[in-house]
Amino acid sequence: MTDPAQPILFLLRPDFLDPATGDGAFFCPHCLRLEGLLSIYPVLRHSLQICYVDFPKPRGALAQLAGAESQSCPQLVLPAGDDELSGRWSVAGAADARRIENTADIEDYLILRYGLSDRHP
Repeated sequence: MTDPAQPILFLLRPDFLDPATGDGAFFCPHCLRLEGLLSIYPVLRHSLQICYVDFPKPRGALAQLAGAESQSCPQLVLPAGDDELSGRWSVAGAADARRIENTADIEDYLILRYGLSDRHP
């Protein structure tokens, strides 16, 4: 993590194992939605820190910034706290960090913050 003010998007690495759910590898469908935005809007890859985490907990920096009880993915963490747009979606993280944990809310924030096209109704 190079810029403490830069938002960090935490996504699960694909092809993870979850023995409690079944055999075989899985991907996170919510993370996949955001991977789609990252692929069609390169500005996001340049504006966000993208951090892929493993499925087993604790999930490294996510646990440190969001709190041990809040390690769901995807999650957008604002390490320096809310900016002028994030307050309507964010909840408290660890220390000064704020976080957005709902996939649609993350999309809404990114659309507004970076001037992306809106999702079709």
